[in-house]
Amino acid sequence: MTKRLFPLLLLLVALTPLGGLGPALAQDNVLVMARSADTTGLDPHTRTAFASYRLLELIYEPLVELDAELNIIPALAESWAFNEDATSLTLNLREGVTFHDGSAMDSADVRASFERILDEGTGAAARSRYTGISAIETPDANTVVFALSEPNVPLPGPLASVNAAIISEEAAASGDFSGANGTGPLTSAACAVPLDEYFCYERDVEMALSLLAEAGLADGFSISVIAANAEPPTALSEAQTIQAQLAEIGVEVVIESMEPGTYIDRWLAADFDGAVALNGGRPDPHTMYSRYWTKDGNLQKVANYIDDTLDDLMAAGKVETDPAARYEIFADFQKHLVEMAPWIWLYTGYEYSAQQP
Repeated sequence: MTKRLFPLLLLLVALTPLGGLGPALAQDNVLVMARSADTTGLDPHTRTAFASYRLLELIYEPLVELDAELNIIPALAESWAFNEDATSLTLNLREGVTFHDGSAMDSADVRASFERILDEGTGAAARSRYTGISAIETPDANTVVFALSEPNVPLPGPLASVNAAIISEEAAASGDFSGANGTGPLTSAACAVPLDEYFCYERDVEMALSLLAEAGLADGFSISVIAANAEPPTALSEAQTIQAQLAEIGVEVVIESMEPGTYIDRWLAADFDGAVALNGGRPDPHTMYSRYWTKDGNLQKVANYIDDTLDDLMAAGKVETDPAARYEIFADFQKHLVEMAPWIWLYTGYEYSAQQP
């Protein structure tokens, strides 16, 4: 029989910003944080674990950020604008910004950062979001121009990510992040579809048993589900709940508990039958899902499902400039995704942390 993966996705939107912190150079400037898991690395372009994000967001900065209303606001870029047909994006950098080692941040660092992200050898987690950038021009120290291979209206959204953080030209060349030399304060949803518009799946044990029998699996089968033991803290409990529910229809779930670093490696390699996963939100659905549900997405093998409808809607939403038309495109995308159910969203939650300045 053909083996098919069934990733089980926990969707967690954690958009609360952390900031206002000075360099940890003296006791008065030390931030003490209670965390359920440690960071898995200091390279902002390759990390995907939320335990890493919380730290890296304080060390590095992207070109733009999101405010509490999911509006794109200045960060290292103080302004930006597309040309008339959205095939070129010009960003004007903030002057006087320095890295932690005292060196100036300028357009050469931005170019080096994105050239590194676009290099397949880097293994950048969000590479597919930026592959529409065909060339990077730096007419002066404070100006960067992204030439685009086609109109790419959602591009500013993906720039507001720690996976698109600006690193020094030297770090981009060496790949050495042991010093975590960033520009940040710390040293060393707008397209949602109402739920009642989605295809509704209801719990029906008898129908499930009937469908298994129809598929020639009347005696059930066994799958393994991976879960990180610390991120989210409820991952093992979720896996155990899934295990108990599927046992009712003869499906045996073998839970593999592992530390976050090992889990991330297995997840990125699509080395699992099922996974209790943590996924974040982005201001634009194309930014969020193009790496999973487009035919050339760099995480397509993790999603393990694609069809022409998803791919075509993603392509249409990428170039559509009218906000109302884009909403309808991505509403159709979301409804189709829920109906096909390659992933199962368990709930939307919040992340809480206790911090002592």
